[in-house]
Amino acid sequence: MRYRRILALFLPILAVAGCDDDGITDNGAPDPAALVRFMNVVPDRGTVDLRFIDRVENLPMFQGVAFRSHSGMYQRVTPGARHVRIFPNSENPDTTKQILIDEVVQLNADQRYTLIYAGMATGNQHELVVMQDPITLPSPGAGQIALQVLHAAVGVGNVDVYITPTEPDEEHADPLNEAVAVINGLGYLSSDGYVNLPALPSTGASAYQFTVTNAGSTTPLFTQIVDKPGIPAPSSGSYGAQPGFQIGGSVMTAVLAAGPAVFLAADKTLDP
Repeated sequence: MRYRRILALFLPILAVAGCDDDGITDNGAPDPAALVRFMNVVPDRGTVDLRFIDRVENLPMFQGVAFRSHSGMYQRVTPGARHVRIFPNSENPDTTKQILIDEVVQLNADQRYTLIYAGMATGNQHELVVMQDPITLPSPGAGQIALQVLHAAVGVGNVDVYITPTEPDEEHADPLNEAVAVINGLGYLSSDGYVNLPALPSTGASAYQFTVTNAGSTTPLFTQIVDKPGIPAPSSGSYGAQPGFQIGGSVMTAVLAAGPAVFLAADKTLDP
């Protein structure tokens, strides 16, 4: 069966002044930290909160993270063995008492992590996956963006992913042969590193189409056009551009989730 989705995906505009690539203002030598973000790809649970419960200070809370979404940019977390719990997000206190995940995770200083709430809640087939990301993110050249694809669609085996420029409201007629990048044999809960793609123009083929097949097959499982242009930096230079497919230098992750669907996460801020 073939599915088609056309989504406009939005990432928060981040005001950046004197920031490094994790979006944290440098006010001197900071304490050692791990850099952490959180994604929710469990299709039968809904919105959740992730909390570090072993201490209060210098530990963020990732609250209100809906299915097929993420917590935003990496946050600084005090390194060490951190006790983590995931709860349903609700205004009903009886609901929020339910503990979905209760684990201790090791987070090392000067490392970058994506914590992924994955699997299926039904039958307690869910888990917290700790994925270690590159500490040094790529810096694509002029007119380029860097994109990695993360396969987090539960129940889907190894896939090939074809990435093809197209118009935002029209599927490409030949997305496999006209793809500018192909990721082959991508397994569940894995990524295959960053690939450089052309930054797209503001008119015409201004979006990217993701065509996903079973590994080794040319029959699409689903196709989705992702219209995420980004926003240029203001002329005042008060903050950097919002990452997107039309903004050179953008570094992003495209996440394959159950549905099926693709959502984007910006991996670093852009300097003014």
